[in-house]
Amino acid sequence: MLTIDLHSLPPSSMTETEMALSRFCSTPSVAVASSPPYVVMPLNSLSVWPVCIGIEDDATVQQQQRLRRRIQFLGELPANWDQRGAEAASELAVRLAKRFLSRVGQYRILPSAVGPSPEGGIMLEFRFGSRYFLLDIYNDGDIVFLREHENGDTRATEEAEGDIDRLVLELWAASAGSV
Repeated sequence: MLTIDLHSLPPSSMTETEMALSRFCSTPSVAVASSPPYVVMPLNSLSVWPVCIGIEDDATVQQQQRLRRRIQFLGELPANWDQRGAEAASELAVRLAKRFLSRVGQYRILPSAVGPSPEGGIMLEFRFGSRYFLLDIYNDGDIVFLREHENGDTRATEEAEGDIDRLVLELWAASAGSV
């Protein structure tokens, strides 16, 4: 972790990334990861809770756009798309899936698969090595978050729309191998 005081650097000596991060962050003394995704944390409370995240690369943005189109397509599937009576995804489920995708994209984390939920809604799958995570966003806005750990333990929790940021941070930590 590289530690810098963004507000003490003269603008002429700051890199583009440092300048962008100084605009995003309100705290003057921060710790910044030395490579993307440039996780920014206040020095007085170093923890896994980032204050803000900087610059996305073009490949991440393009993948995110492709996945957003996929989510939009899934939202246009008719009811009974699976020939077993599945509900069509609601506008709420599509909106929440896109919001979640935008948030994880800030951490340069993208789902390994995006698909329709047989219960009605949108599912996003994430894999980090032998770890598996499934976010199932139902049509009514309820969210089920399934975690499968290396030892085979599986845990599912019901989440609320307001928990999206916490779930994103959990995925970020898992992608870094720290959960």
